[in-house]
Amino acid sequence: MLLDGLTTLWVFALMLIGGITLIVLLYRGASAVLSTTAQNWSPSKRLAIQIAATLGTVFLIVLTAAHTLQIYDLQWQVDENARAIESMRELQDSTIRRVDAAEIMAQASVARSNTNEDRTEGMLRMITRLQEAQAR
Repeated sequence: MLLDGLTTLWVFALMLIGGITLIVLLYRGASAVLSTTAQNWSPSKRLAIQIAATLGTVFLIVLTAAHTLQIYDLQWQVDENARAIESMRELQDSTIRRVDAAEIMAQASVARSNTNEDRTEGMLRMITRLQEAQAR
């Protein structure tokens, strides 16, 4: 989990550095292009184009950051779901073990009950034989 957090920080740091570099390069590039191709344009028009190019770049950087956040959020949800599934499997295994133990205990109880019935029947047979022997 810590590694994921560090990876996220590195990605955002790199995006920030790259974004700032891109903005600076785009602004300078727009200045260079405008200075050679639009020599008869007014300074306010040149500035408007530079600002538009810079805002477009900022928009792309923000959009990329939003998609990156969405990807990390989806990965986090997948990890949470995997942990939940593992927890449910452990609970299911525990429940199965409890049911198996209950079945074994029920079988043992039935066996004890049968043993007690066998003993009772044996004692009744013995009493019956004794009574028959006394009657003779």
